Amino acid sequence: MAYGDEDYKTARLRFAPPPQTFPQRAIDLGDRDPFALSKRGVCYILSETLVDVCGPVPVYSSRLVQKVTGGDGLQTCASFEITFDPAHEHLVVHTASVLRDGVRREAASPAAFELLRRELNLERAMYDGRLTAHMIIPDVRIGDVVETAFSIVGANPALAGRLSQHFRLQWSSPAIETDCRLRAPEDRRLAMQTRGAVPPVEDTVEDGVRQLRWRMIDAPVYIYDADTPASFVGHAEVHIADSMTWSDVSDLFREAYATDVLPAGLEDAVAEMAAAPHTAEGRVAEALRYVQRLLRYHSIGVGAGGFRPRTIRDIWDSRYGDCKDASRLLVAILTRLGFKACPALVNTQLREGLAEALPHATAFDHCIVRVEVDGQAWWFDPTCSPQFGSLSHLTRPPYKVGLPLAEDAELEKIPEAARKMICETTEHWTFGHKATDPAELKLRTVYRDWRADDMRRWRENEGLTASACGCAKGWSRPMASYRSWSR
Repeated sequence: MAYGDEDYKTARLRFAPPPQTFPQRAIDLGDRDPFALSKRGVCYILSETLVDVCGPVPVYSSRLVQKVTGGDGLQTCASFEITFDPAHEHLVVHTASVLRDGVRREAASPAAFELLRRELNLERAMYDGRLTAHMIIPDVRIGDVVETAFSIVGANPALAGRLSQHFRLQWSSPAIETDCRLRAPEDRRLAMQTRGAVPPVEDTVEDGVRQLRWRMIDAPVYIYDADTPASFVGHAEVHIADSMTWSDVSDLFREAYATDVLPAGLEDAVAEMAAAPHTAEGRVAEALRYVQRLLRYHSIGVGAGGFRPRTIRDIWDSRYGDCKDASRLLVAILTRLGFKACPALVNTQLREGLAEALPHATAFDHCIVRVEVDGQAWWFDPTCSPQFGSLSHLTRPPYKVGLPLAEDAELEKIPEAARKMICETTEHWTFGHKATDPAELKLRTVYRDWRADDMRRWRENEGLTASACGCAKGWSRPMASYRSWSR
């Protein structure tokens, strides 16, 4: 049975031998001492990865061979977990075996696995529908060699088959061998980017299939400093993707945000905004606040929902949505008000580091809005709590660069607002002539920018009395130190 055949679409979890292109070659430790190369009771002998995009659907295959060298490594080696998206991926388990005294015991079976739905961001109202296939390999002992292997077949159709794969070749624990391969049609145009001390690639072509291979033997460990920026990659890593421009990435997603017919109730709200005696900047600010008040954040990124927004009708009727939904709704309103607006994709972790990355379809993790007002570009995040004040006083998104979903798009720099004092407290003390006379303290606190929005939200949700009591408690703590000092 070929990987990607229709039979694989009928099951979430199957058991089968590995693909012919992913043979389970023998392991040779040579004269190495696994106990001298271990960390936390585990010696990592082999990490092997193959990404094959030659068939009708991509196949990601992985193999891990570990030796238990201490008690702390028993749980690590005995736990076998694979996470996949059942909406468009299928998991094929090849082996979960234990080698002891030259005898191999296979432990993988349908009864041994549980399929768990673990929503890691449940508390943040974010659901992705991913499943974790989990098993505990029984009877694992110190000295055993544990081998696991699996394949994930399929990819999110919203990406239209676009390839983007990061191969990590260096780890924070010792690894005897790391082997990463990519198989692709010979005529597929690929782009590569390397970070760290990557070995030379083995680039071969056979029967119209191009194979790229990177191997590292006895690579030194790489430990990051605690304050390393998220955009910095110091370990050996290869990023390989389809050759494309940022404009190609924009074209891949922008049709999903096309302006839709507005529901009647929303049309009425837009008409009221248009009729209000606001300046152009005032209308944009009111539209932003309208969306921020209307929608509560709730993300259902199951299947294509991780990359595409819902319809305007669904967003309006449900009154909830994620960043894609909120951006689509705000763009529709601004467009109806006569402004040139579009969604814009950003990366909340890499930020300006995105400008150094390869253009690829999975480069972004958040969506905001870009709008032009009197020839000036403004950027807003409609998922924020309601922001008050004029456009120039609204908090700017801190993501440094963004990709507008527009024709001939390129990465654009997001202007940063001038630094300002976000919280300023003035103390006015009045003392009597004698040390025994009472003293009077008047406090005046001014909040600005995002801190002002936070205070407004606090007062709205907790009420004036509770928020005032909270402020009083905050002020009483330093007063206690004054009393202690006066004694």
